[in-house]
Amino acid sequence: IRPHAINLNCMATPSGELYLSCSVCDTKYWAGHAVENGWARLRMHDTVYPVQLTRILESGELDRAWAARVKKLNSLETPGSAPPPPDAPRPDRWWTFRVEWRG
Repeated sequence: IRPHAINLNCMATPSGELYLSCSVCDTKYWAGHAVENGWARLRMHDTVYPVQLTRILESGELDRAWAARVKKLNSLETPGSAPPPPDAPRPDRWWTFRVEWRG
């Protein structure tokens, strides 16, 4: 196991689906591991949750997750960087993973 901390894009759809995402994910260690195994731990504040990560490949679900990300970033009062415009297309190398609790 390669212990490390990662800050990821996290977003939820209006229906409550939770997603993690990243750009150029095919170059990132954690994403390859998530595709191979899917078992992960997600820490929020002081609580650690066992979760299953599933890479999304279906275009419609990717679009829903992207729309949730764009909406979230455009709603931040002080974003870390300029958010994408509301009509921004989903980048080709943008990966997203559905997060499901394994409790």
